[in-house]
This record gives sequence, C-alpha cells and structure tokens, in this order.
Amino acid sequence: MKKVDNEKKNFLWNAVGLSMNTFNSLFFMIIINRINSGREAGIFTFAFSLVGMLYFIAIFYSRAFQVSNKKFSNKEYIIHRIINCILTLIISTLFVVICKYSFYKSIIILLITLFRVLEALADVFYGIEQVNGYLYKAGKSMFFKGLISIIVFLIIDIITKDVRLSCFGIIIINLFGILFYDIKNSKDYIENDIKMSNLISLYKKTLPIFIFSFLSIYLVNSTKYTLDFYDSAEIQNIFGIILMPGTMLSLCCQYILNPYLNKMSDLKKNNNFLDFNKLIAKISSYVILLGILGEIVCYLIGIPLLNFVYNIDLKQYKYLLLIIIIGAICYALVNIFSSALTILERNFIQMIIYIINSIFAFIISIILISNYKIKGAAIGYSIIMLLILITYILCYNKTMKDLRYENETTNK
Repeated sequence: MKKVDNEKKNFLWNAVGLSMNTFNSLFFMIIINRINSGREAGIFTFAFSLVGMLYFIAIFYSRAFQVSNKKFSNKEYIIHRIINCILTLIISTLFVVICKYSFYKSIIILLITLFRVLEALADVFYGIEQVNGYLYKAGKSMFFKGLISIIVFLIIDIITKDVRLSCFGIIIINLFGILFYDIKNSKDYIENDIKMSNLISLYKKTLPIFIFSFLSIYLVNSTKYTLDFYDSAEIQNIFGIILMPGTMLSLCCQYILNPYLNKMSDLKKNNNFLDFNKLIAKISSYVILLGILGEIVCYLIGIPLLNFVYNIDLKQYKYLLLIIIIGAICYALVNIFSSALTILERNFIQMIIYIINSIFAFIISIILISNYKIKGAAIGYSIIMLLILITYILCYNKTMKDLRYENETTNK
C-alpha cells in the first residue's frame, strides 16, 4: 500500500502520546506516595527501573531500525518481538527467584514486567504504522492507553490500597489496547510470508543494537541499582523523585526525534550525508534549548513543585536536582546520536561504546554511592551521562567523516 503523508498530525499525536507514555510512571509514583507508603513507593521505583533493563530484552532493537530497514517483513518483526516478550517473562521470573526478594517485591517486579512487555509488543505495531505514514495512530494508542491506565491505577489503589492490584489493572488495559486497537490498525500491512532464515538473520543483525540498548538502560539506572544495595527503600524513593524530572526531560527528546526518523532514513538512502548532518545538528539544537529551559524551570520551581506533588520535603536536594538535569540533557543528546548511528548501520561501535562506559559506570557508582549515598548517586549519574555523550560525539564525527570520504571517492 502507498504510504500517506500525515506529517502535522503525526508530529502532534506522537508528541501527545509520548508525553502520556513518559509521564505515566510519574503519575503512578505520585499516586503511591499519596495513598500508600514511602517504602512501597521505593520498591515500585526500583522495580520500574529494573524492568527498564528487561524491557530491552523484549524490544531487542530500536524503532529506528524497524523504520529504516525494509529487508524483513512486518510479520517477521512481529514474530521476533513475541519470542522476545516470552523470553523476558521467563528471565524476570528466574531473576526474582535467584535474588530472593521478598514476596511483595517479587510480585511487583513481575507485574511491572508484564506491563512493560505489553508496551514492547505494542511498539512493533507502532513501527508498522510509522513506516506507512500513520504515526498519529501510534500516538493515539499511547495517549489513551496511558490516560486510562492512570485512571484505573488510581481508582483501584484508592479502593484497595494495594499496588499489586493496581498494576494488574493497567496490564488488562494495555492488553485490550493491543487486541482491539493496535493490531486492527496494522493488520492491512502484515504480510503472510515468514522465513525462519530471516528471523535468524534479524537476530544477528540486531544483536549489537540489543546489547548497546540493554547497556544504555543499565547506564541510566546504574546509580539506582547501586543505591538499592547501599541505602533504604525510602531513600530510593527520594532519589527516584528527584531523578524523575531529568528522566522526563531526556525522554522528551523522542518528541522531537521520532517524526524525523523517516527523513533521516531517506537522506541516508540517498547518500545525502551533508543534509543528514545538518538535520542532526538541528534536532540537537532543539534538545539543548529544551534542556536549558528545563534547568531554569527546575531552579525556580522544581523543588517546590515536587514537594507539593509528592507531599515530601525535598528542600535539601535542590542542587542534586540541578545536577541531574545536566546529566539528562547529555543523555537526550545521546539518544539523537544513537538513532543516527543506528540508521547509518553503525551498531557494532555503539555496542563497544556501551560496554566500555558500563565498566566505568559500575566503578563510578560504587565509589561515589558507597561514600556519599544519594549525593554520590546524583553526581555519578551526570558524570556517566557526560562520558557517554563525549564518546558518542567522537564516534559520530568519525563516522560522518568516513562516509563523506567514501561518497566523494565513489563519485569521482
């Protein structure tokens, strides 16, 4: 079928949908802090961060790869995603058994895993819609599933005071959304043919993407994982709260980035690397401006707003919040360069970037958090994000230089 042009509608609904998808965990945390206890909120925060790593087992490759790579059929992408979702559920179950978490903590982790697995499954249908010019349908799906999930989570928690039942409620909402909306919108573009050799090839081609994506979420949350070892669930909750604005800011990069993925893919296909580089610079400038605005807002009203929303006194953490925002700006820029290198099929080098930085992150987190606890976690987060950004900029510039040289040599 012919791809349609819905650029304005795609941009608007993608931004709205991603906003809701980004902010839903924020609202879940607010609800738990208001209705339940700081300990339960801390467990939920840790579980959501932990499952963030498992989510990348389910998703395996980025949307940028699916949108830019036409070598595989949509059905092959779907089957590949289903296999990984099942594998993620198995790994999550084994993980909580091996770690011997409390029964309550284990159930929360497993329920959030199922919730995120359904999000990963939905994402493959979003990719199909985006390729065919219907990104706005994906945006609508994320928005309405997110909104209804927040409402259901709130109602169930008010009635039962049980976070586990609230998590079960949002699982049902997302399952219904996939069955009755996402599949329906994508079915006309799903081919009947599927080759086992293509599935194997898809795993081989996307393995570097999976490794660096998996390690990327480890790097973002490495300070949380280390803090869980060195401090209480209550402190984990506080760190999760002051980290949330930074997390939202870095994820807001996707508002700007996602609508440009098709254009980036087309520029690469036409070997138009000069305009490709200009587009990356343009997107990066938008993110930097957004980051500066975020830093100013957090300085002026960040802590008072968090105090009001979560009903917790966070005055002593103001400068830790500002440090975290700097790290978040760095990570938002990393997402841009990562998508660019993925579209340019430079996945192996990204894997190396994350392996090296993961080693540094592990060392930095232990040294800073063991000595300075939550202060060390905030400083460590920003140092780690800055290191990743520097290595990405160096690799991206080297890649563009090589591609321009190859292009000039070919045209002679």
